[in-house]
Amino acid sequence: MDYSQSELSNMVYNRIKSASPYQTIKLPDRHIVLPCIVMKFPLNITGVPGTILEIVNGNIVCDFRDFVREKGGDSLKYKSHISEVSLIFKLD
Repeated sequence: MDYSQSELSNMVYNRIKSASPYQTIKLPDRHIVLPCIVMKFPLNITGVPGTILEIVNGNIVCDFRDFVREKGGDSLKYKSHISEVSLIFKLD
């Protein structure tokens, strides 16, 4: 199905927001505009060649403090990945 840019952006934003720890979010080869990305636990965001992710408020926040406190162990083992994505950071 072919979605408009705003529909696709809303779907991706909601998918990231409702993701489970360690889930992989696969992005299509489209231009996706998001206000920001906030990750409270490890998450993988993967695109394909041609995927453009524009962050209009200029923020990708990874705050795993609560997750690390709950899971324990070495905080260095908790990682997120963003791959195969062209990132654009823009301040509104």
